[in-house]
Amino acid sequence: MAISPSQRFALIKVISERLGNETWSLIDVTLNQFGIETPESWSGSTTEYVLRQIRNIPDQTLIDLAQHVGYKFEQPPPGVDPPFWRAGMLRLFVTHLATHRAIAGELQEELLRYGISSFVAHNDIEPTLEWQVQIETALATCDALVALLHDGFHASNNFPLTLRCPMEYKQSCADGCRDAYLSRRCRQAL
Repeated sequence: MAISPSQRFALIKVISERLGNETWSLIDVTLNQFGIETPESWSGSTTEYVLRQIRNIPDQTLIDLAQHVGYKFEQPPPGVDPPFWRAGMLRLFVTHLATHRAIAGELQEELLRYGISSFVAHNDIEPTLEWQVQIETALATCDALVALLHDGFHASNNFPLTLRCPMEYKQSCADGCRDAYLSRRCRQAL
């Protein structure tokens, strides 16, 4: 995933400010966990240190590190498509019960034949990534949503999030009211 120099700068600034407030040992451990080598000694500030260490890291590592330090993408940075969407296809969010994940997966594969890229959480979320961020990203970037309605769906956690208020979710992103996915109007409707 390539991001523009301006996007890189914004992420580097956020990371260096947030991580620069930590202790030296925590900074080194964090950077090492993301595959970033750290020098034995440094004479500047912690913020300058982080800045120096991350300035040339790959784009995806920069994005992952920004998410780690709490940076919330309303949507992926412009020009960066989430890895679960296929280029040039309609983006369909498929919400389902975990017990029916096989059916959702089969639907996902069949829809590809028709030029539809589907997001199925159990198939598309990487185990190391925070699921909430990935769900928010998929909802914010999808073109349409389909719900696989089975017994118990209305009682599930998915129902209020992805079926009752998908457009409210998108509006909440625009309004900046992102409390646990749903805007105030949407929560009141529940």
